[in-house]
Amino acid sequence: MRKSLVRFLGVPAWLALLVGAGASLRAAYDGPVPAPTDAFGGAGAYAVRTDTFPNADWPGHDITVVHPVDAPGRRPTWFFAHGFGGGDPANYSEFLQHLASHGSVAVYVPYPASEGGQPDEVYAILNRGFVAAADRFSDLIDTSRVGFAGHSYGGGAVPGLALRAVRERGWGANGLALFILAPWYSFSLTDADLASFPANTQAVVEVYEDDTMNDHRMAIDLFTHFNIPAENKDFLMLRSDRIDGYNYAANHRVPTGAARPGSASAFNALDAWGVLRIAQALTASAFQGDAGGRSVALGHGSPEQVSMGVSPGGRALRPMTESSHPVPLYPMDRYNFGFDRPANPRVNAALPASDNRPRLINLSARARSEPGDGVLIVGALIAGSRPKSILVRAAGPALKTYGVGGSMTDPQLALFRGTALDLTVDDWSQSPDTEVLAAATHDAHAFPFPDGSKDAAVLASFVPGALTAHAQVASGLPGVALLEFYDTEVDGTACLSNLSARASVGTGDDVLIAGFITAGGGAMRILVRAIGPGLKPFGVGGVLDDPQLEIYRGSERIAVNDNWSSDPAGAASVLDATASVGAFALPAGSADSALVLSLPAGAYTAQVRGRDGTTGVALVEVYALPQ
Repeated sequence: MRKSLVRFLGVPAWLALLVGAGASLRAAYDGPVPAPTDAFGGAGAYAVRTDTFPNADWPGHDITVVHPVDAPGRRPTWFFAHGFGGGDPANYSEFLQHLASHGSVAVYVPYPASEGGQPDEVYAILNRGFVAAADRFSDLIDTSRVGFAGHSYGGGAVPGLALRAVRERGWGANGLALFILAPWYSFSLTDADLASFPANTQAVVEVYEDDTMNDHRMAIDLFTHFNIPAENKDFLMLRSDRIDGYNYAANHRVPTGAARPGSASAFNALDAWGVLRIAQALTASAFQGDAGGRSVALGHGSPEQVSMGVSPGGRALRPMTESSHPVPLYPMDRYNFGFDRPANPRVNAALPASDNRPRLINLSARARSEPGDGVLIVGALIAGSRPKSILVRAAGPALKTYGVGGSMTDPQLALFRGTALDLTVDDWSQSPDTEVLAAATHDAHAFPFPDGSKDAAVLASFVPGALTAHAQVASGLPGVALLEFYDTEVDGTACLSNLSARASVGTGDDVLIAGFITAGGGAMRILVRAIGPGLKPFGVGGVLDDPQLEIYRGSERIAVNDNWSSDPAGAASVLDATASVGAFALPAGSADSALVLSLPAGAYTAQVRGRDGTTGVALVEVYALPQ
């Protein structure tokens, strides 16, 4: 599912991935979550007028100036650099009009996305266009209060364009703002250049969770090397979600807002809350000293900043993720344009390192799932202080390929936070972006689902805490199902720390199997428990009286336990480990099984079966222990 690197600025076929060509001037607002109505997200008080004048560098593609009607005096101004191939200002019309309705001027300079185009030529075209607009509308544009915004190719161009305006023309003396969206490579910029922005600069760098076009490392590089006061810069990530059957896809096309299926994302709450509202709040903060604007644009994770609205049914859209010290979260080969490509002039720039501590990157359980109380339920715990991007899958039909008999024909995946239903997915093709889902599956080394299969999957972010997945019967027959959680990030700051699965343990293919994969530097300590009799105090009936626990690496059995306290040394380790993770204690002398292991990175399975072929309900648990 990897896209090949296109020739440097030379293949128009991928332009539609950056912007939606030919968008209408104003896209209809879409989705169940309403747009914000506060001072920054709601429409401004001014009527908006659009003027154009000839572009000397690209005849037939005028420079556009969008401005408020009857606003007094010279106005703060945003200079916008579009994505490669996005010469039509309609592609970003919502952005331009929103700022103008609040009293700012927005200048849009198109540049040709021609075969063999070079950054120095494109940057010069943008610069000349910005200067021409400032000269032509000198009675309207206040060059002492300027912002530079850009998306994709234009996002990477923003720092260089802004520095040139500051150094050569003294712009921004009374306020300088940068709003950088999903940037591509940045040219003609040294670390010293990025460190030379004036202290009055305020900057927001924004990326999108499911962007597979531009490596987030480009954005992290810029943010890290901006040597401006920490309180004047912030890093945001918009997150994908699914509410009431509507997909909010936080991909590379977010800010284009053109409601054209297959061409660009719809104009919805991601744009309104995550782009337009942040842009106007940054405007108010940088040019007016507005404290409310600062708390939204530069809130460093404040609720006012990261909230993304609530549907009429009460389901909140997943909030943005903020970081003052961003690190790479996804592997570099996830992206069409990775940071390590030779085309990146800053390929050798130092980046913050991801946390490579030992961690669980996959948890799964396989068992028979039936309607009602017999449904397969798997719980996972996310540890850390920030949301975690997780691939969750319920496999049924796909198991047939691997020789599993009696598999569920049509599983529905239901995810719960506490007792509240978070989202449901039936067929995996319902996910917000199937291409991103397939890429995440590839990165996680998970087996692919067949096209059009009835297996279920979703890629989403979840805040720290307990997450529960149910493999429900959507249609057809019950049967064996596999529930899986995959950590799709390379950073271990937030991680999966626990799996628990309760199911009926049978024989043959109907034994209870839990899988887990460890990664990172060094061995990892794990507590694994198979509980039957220990469930009786919790009112569970029909328990497996004598569960046996076996641990495998591949086909090799590496550990086994029957009764957890039969070995005094092993029992002491289990007691200490149980206390360290806050798990409930096992009765002394019970027939439950448990092991504490130190395992190198790799894939493992824990199999729970009844001694002498007995059956019943059992609970299998896998805990990551303090390292």
